[in-house]
Amino acid sequence: MLIKFLNKFAIYTICFVLIFVIYLSNIRLKVLSQSSVSNNNSTNVGYGIIINKIKEEYKIVPGSYVEDSFEVIHDYDTPNLSIKLYPIAEDVEIEEGTGHPVFLGPNNKEISITNFIEFKKEFLFLQKRGDKEKVDFKISIPKNTPYGSYYGAIVLSEQDPRIDNNATQIGIQGRISMLVIITIVGDDIRQDISIEKVVIKDIYGNSGIFGTNLFFHQPLYFEIWIKNNGNTYVVPGGNFFIYTDNINKAIFTTDLNITNKGIANNISRIFSIEWNESFFRMKKDEKGSIYPFVDISQINKIHIGKFNATVKALIHNQATKELELEEETISFFLIPYPLLIGISVTIIVLFIVWYKWIKKKNNKKIKIILQ
Repeated sequence: MLIKFLNKFAIYTICFVLIFVIYLSNIRLKVLSQSSVSNNNSTNVGYGIIINKIKEEYKIVPGSYVEDSFEVIHDYDTPNLSIKLYPIAEDVEIEEGTGHPVFLGPNNKEISITNFIEFKKEFLFLQKRGDKEKVDFKISIPKNTPYGSYYGAIVLSEQDPRIDNNATQIGIQGRISMLVIITIVGDDIRQDISIEKVVIKDIYGNSGIFGTNLFFHQPLYFEIWIKNNGNTYVVPGGNFFIYTDNINKAIFTTDLNITNKGIANNISRIFSIEWNESFFRMKKDEKGSIYPFVDISQINKIHIGKFNATVKALIHNQATKELELEEETISFFLIPYPLLIGISVTIIVLFIVWYKWIKKKNNKKIKIILQ
């Protein structure tokens, strides 16, 4: 009787798990071991033009100036295409959260960097592919300029801004630019950051089951919102830890700001951390389909239970000449129940096989004794 019950239970459980996995994944189970590679490039490429700087911060005392340049390279597919480019200074606003620049055009702020930047040449002329030219410019800061950071861009446009003042916006869309951060240094510099919140999301973009910090699988994505409360551009450093009880025995740790992202004054920016180290986890393919898979290389990493995530963000305060640390901890639960169900079914099946083997062996012994 017990054997019949266990046989039926095992069959129904296996069928349930198979149906559940197909429903959950919509697809297939993959077993693989792989690594990902990411590249950071110090050049900016667009529409056949290459420049050797993406972003630059200039710290300038009121009443003084700096001179600088960047290189422009002709890289169009048409080798003999002649290009005439006009350098234009544009005001930029930094977007909350993402930190992306939003181009405003020239003279669109109360204090516009358009009034700070002047170019040595009105235009550049590149005659063939491979030709190089320098954009030489000077940033001059009037004595009465308020302290703090200002944001803009040097845009290379094919349209002459002297002919049509509205054409510069077209140049923004069709050309390439270098982001310019001008920090006016002095006694009234204020640098201060705070961690506003830490949000955890799964691969579907959900913040846990019913909005709780309970998750069923990795990867998990941590969105760390850091606010710049000062009046200058700051680049925070620090670390991120995941652990059970003791932060000194963290099971995962990484740099908070690997790519050296900065935060504009008086806004918040998201710093994203991915935790994707587990034997069983979900994966998204090129078409956006999500499916479960098993990573053999991570067989020693089966994470189950309650975990803590701690963010330690710090800056070197230029005003006080000291390191300032901000810290935030959040707890969450990770219960990979598809994996647990699979393990349970495996144990049940093995138990049934073992039980049948023992019973068969004992029956043979009884027959021998009876003979």
